[in-house]
Amino acid sequence: MCLIAPSQLKSCCRIFNNPDQTGVNVCTDNSAVDARFNWWGSNTPDFSILVSGSVTYNPWIVLSINANPGTVPTGGTSQINRRPPP
Repeated sequence: MCLIAPSQLKSCCRIFNNPDQTGVNVCTDNSAVDARFNWWGSNTPDFSILVSGSVTYNPWIVLSINANPGTVPTGGTSQINRRPPP
């Protein structure tokens, strides 16, 4: 996604696996983009290859997974929940 309008805000999105022809996911053309609070496909995204130009990306959404119960005996079950992203 290449964003060129000034002062754009993109948040609560899943931004990954959608590169433009240069290979980046978000680029700007002399305008600022506020891309905070997004899921970038990883808890530790490599922004040097994901964004180009004036893109603010910190903080970003981090995926967390919880199991209840956390320890499961052989043949047992556990419910696994995720918090964000959707």
